[in-house]
Amino acid sequence: MTESEALHILKCSSVDEVDDAFEELLFNFKGKILQVIPPLKILEATIKKIERINEAYNLIAPSLPIQNKISSHINDNLTLIDFLKGYQIKLAEIKLQLSSSENGELFLVSIRLLMDLQKQLYIKLTNCLGGEIVDLTKFEIKLSENIDVFKIQKDLKELQLEDNKISEYIRKQINELDSKDMSYLVKSVLNSAKQIVFNGIRREI
Repeated sequence: MTESEALHILKCSSVDEVDDAFEELLFNFKGKILQVIPPLKILEATIKKIERINEAYNLIAPSLPIQNKISSHINDNLTLIDFLKGYQIKLAEIKLQLSSSENGELFLVSIRLLMDLQKQLYIKLTNCLGGEIVDLTKFEIKLSENIDVFKIQKDLKELQLEDNKISEYIRKQINELDSKDMSYLVKSVLNSAKQIVFNGIRREI
């Protein structure tokens, strides 16, 4: 990459504009990610764009990497209720790091952590099917719909199900109800199962 190519990528006419342009580009990406978490495929595409922008910036104004200090891992042996609490804590940590990152490398790390966290959520919820094979094409669940963890927690509180009874409840609704009549918990489980298939997520993550 030449300096002129880097300036073009950063949408600058001179080196003096590079810092401000880079900051503005990161700010715009942050706004899109923090407002509503995009689908995994969109996040993957975003990473490629930011890698290109970061490469251009570092060609002109190299910056020292800032060390990541957080993890996205949640113990998958937790009950669903405790897992969702852990998810919210991790999500808040990642969003804070993402929003405050001024370095392109740390910004990229934060997006990857966010993706990993989402994958863990999909796997945990899909495991609530209890290993039952479900024909996902029968249900009108849009992959673009974000999973609202607060709504799942509300469902679990109202249902007052023990953790070992959740799978039974979900399978019963799947076998007996149409999508529109299912609880938000069950719709989220089906959404997660579709996400795993569509995104090719490995269940051992």
